[in-house]
Amino acid sequence: MRYIDFTLFTPSAAWIATANRCQTELGACATHAERLAYIKAHAPVWRALKQELIDKYGSRCWFTDAEETVAQLDVEHFRPKAKALDEDETEHEGYWWLAFDLSNLRLAGQIPNRENKKCFFPLRGAFRATADNRHWQQEEPEFLDPIKGDDVALVAYENNGAMRPSTEAVTPAQCRRVELTDRLLGLSSNPPLVEARQRVWSECWGKIARMEQIKEEERLFGESEATRRERNVIWGDLWRIAKRETPFSCVARSCLKFSGKPWAVALLAA
Repeated sequence: MRYIDFTLFTPSAAWIATANRCQTELGACATHAERLAYIKAHAPVWRALKQELIDKYGSRCWFTDAEETVAQLDVEHFRPKAKALDEDETEHEGYWWLAFDLSNLRLAGQIPNRENKKCFFPLRGAFRATADNRHWQQEEPEFLDPIKGDDVALVAYENNGAMRPSTEAVTPAQCRRVELTDRLLGLSSNPPLVEARQRVWSECWGKIARMEQIKEEERLFGESEATRRERNVIWGDLWRIAKRETPFSCVARSCLKFSGKPWAVALLAA
């Protein structure tokens, strides 16, 4: 999962105007069936935002940090628009009034979005927003949200490519949020995705091991031009792999942190 600073994004004036018009027209629909039909007919509105989001944040899923590994990208609704399901599939009214609201839109791969998440949106606590009480900001979602840095910080990865709670997840509730997001979005059950993470971890871990080997050789035999040059190459490679603009950088950063090596951990701030 990658952190997205959504405060840095402003859609085009044309998109904002269209979304505002659709929101007004949606609000004028007389029945819920009419609202759902209107939303379905106007799906091109949020889909039109896809290229603007890609231009700003790159062509990677915000939930997996992957590009083509999880198929094409969707502009998805964090809070489902037609209906919302608890973990046990108890059904609630959807957040139809947020269908054209920028704050509810995320960039997600089609596999985690369409095949796994679908209409799931479990909450902690009793409060769930409705059309009559639209204070959705008071909800406590179970799903981790990539536009919230505190949520993204709860996620780490194993050398086998699986997602797991990070050391920042210190409470059972935080660990549950990671587990539930992973399970209901299928973030550790898609083989190509898991294999891609494994490759990144393996590459990163191999470079860390080689750096430690060089450091030991220099301790025993002294520094040379060759070892100095190789250290610089490895450091540069790891910096590029862990750069936030690089696909699966979240996995590389987990690997660097897991190593516990001060020089490797320092790369996270580079």
